[in-house]
Amino acid sequence: MKFKLLKINTLGNISELSISNTDKAFTNLLKQEPNVHLLYWWKINSYVYQVYGNLECDSTTEKNNHILPPNGTSDIIDIDSESILVYGSMFLIKTCSQEKIDLTMDDYGEFYNLMTLQNEDIDLSENEYSEELEQETVKCDLKKTNTKEDYTEELKMDENEY
Repeated sequence: MKFKLLKINTLGNISELSISNTDKAFTNLLKQEPNVHLLYWWKINSYVYQVYGNLECDSTTEKNNHILPPNGTSDIIDIDSESILVYGSMFLIKTCSQEKIDLTMDDYGEFYNLMTLQNEDIDLSENEYSEELEQETVKCDLKKTNTKEDYTEELKMDENEY
């Protein structure tokens, strides 16, 4: 059985990897980068998101440009997760009841946004949320109805001399 995890390279590019759901396969993957350790985790409902990476800078490792979500918990670091400097690639996994489960880019995007919103202390009432959702739905509906047939204006001829 396989599971999906994310690898974030030093440029901040995220890729999905699929590996065997064994401790050995995961350990071998982490050994591809030097000095990789569990840095932070975030618990949301029954899910735990974990990030593994390297905190040691040397002449062969580049700083990772990805900024982690805020408020991560760590046993080895006293610095907030969004302020930490990580070197080399980072690996992110998602667990449920201590079992590794698929983590996709979409999942991570939702998780990242949720953590960022919590950190900004945004407290939308249900009315405000419904109004925002309705506005977004209207925008999406408008985009869907704007087809080529909806545009009846002709383009003006460019009469400029070049």
